[in-house]
Amino acid sequence: MLMNEEFLKKLLYTGRISFEKGNFSALGHKFAFIAPEFLVFIGEEFARACAPRKARAGIFEAAKSMSRGISGEMLRLGIQRKEIPQYMVQIFSAYGWGDANILEQDEYGMLVYYKNAPIPSMPDGNNIHRAEICEFMRGAVAGAFEISANAKVSCEETRCVLRGDHFCQFNCTIKPASNPR
Repeated sequence: MLMNEEFLKKLLYTGRISFEKGNFSALGHKFAFIAPEFLVFIGEEFARACAPRKARAGIFEAAKSMSRGISGEMLRLGIQRKEIPQYMVQIFSAYGWGDANILEQDEYGMLVYYKNAPIPSMPDGNNIHRAEICEFMRGAVAGAFEISANAKVSCEETRCVLRGDHFCQFNCTIKPASNPR
């Protein structure tokens, strides 16, 4: 049995997942499935309005905020802080956003291995891995780790399919506290 199937069955058996009246919720948070093309189209529209770098930063920050909200729901349901990133990567894997695994995690940092990201089917036929998908996943893991660590974090993509690597890798670390003088 696949890990995603086990995870979804666990949520179903514990009453933490629901499919009712056109709504899907898991761990107290409503979800809607969207195609990966949507993120690419958002990124392209943002890039027309500002700059590609700012567009990707916007996707990262939006995903981080979303992930922090979902993680907050998990806390309210009694899930332990340190378990939140594992739940989050399993949720995203179960929803078709690729295969994310936490390689290392402690109170100071988290290293996430990410492969098999969804490949958008673009109208122009350019169906390749896109930076918007990386930014979405980077933001999602950063938000989960922020709630888990109860601190501000930075999250860098240290490996990427777009740079020729066979997978993407995200390294999240706690930001040093600023010392007010």
